[in-house]
Amino acid sequence: MATLLLILACALLTCIYLDLTRRLARRKFLAFAKANDCSPIRAAQDRNWPWGLDRLYALLTARQNGKDALDDYMAPPLYEHKTLQRQSIGGSYVIETAEPAIAQAILTTQSSGFALGSTRRRVFRPIEGPGISAFTSDGAEWHYARSMLRTSFAKERLNDLEATERNLEIMFEAIEETGADGWTGVVDTRPLVYRFVLDSATKFLFGESVESQTAFMKQKVHADTHDARQTAMSDLAI
Repeated sequence: MATLLLILACALLTCIYLDLTRRLARRKFLAFAKANDCSPIRAAQDRNWPWGLDRLYALLTARQNGKDALDDYMAPPLYEHKTLQRQSIGGSYVIETAEPAIAQAILTTQSSGFALGSTRRRVFRPIEGPGISAFTSDGAEWHYARSMLRTSFAKERLNDLEATERNLEIMFEAIEETGADGWTGVVDTRPLVYRFVLDSATKFLFGESVESQTAFMKQKVHADTHDARQTAMSDLAI
């Protein structure tokens, strides 16, 4: 009985904490909107289940239904209304925008007033590893990383993305083959992304790629062939 009461008390405290957190975030958001003279945000009309579960279900079953999660579910509402507020998966509220002026304010003119947030860093950190990155840093670290990359992203260099596309296709080829259901097993994307970035960066900066992804694939084929030969020899010996 005592254990049950303890569980109920913990559940109640958790609900109270989540509600207070949501209210404080809402209050902070409204204060920010008022200080920046923001217009009211239209709520997305795609939520029927609590905590965004209907949207999660639609995204997870998109491929089975012949749909694309981005093109068929996430992008269309922004065609009619450039900025929307919706309840994301888990119950938190997010703002999605396709308004160029807002993107410019976030990325350039008012970048000091915005941050990537802990979720972005938590998701990308296992892929990027430690250190300063333009994709997971805020404030002074972000400006430093951006200044280091700016010269490499001159307009004349960005016009040719064929090598990047080729490296991306090679990375997809390096992923293990899909099964009968059309899905792969669990894939560790970190080494794949590392090699993709290395190949793209060396081609972008020095004009010639080190082809690390291709070298890995050849090495893997050689290792698989060797293992198959060893297995066949063992079977013959038996």
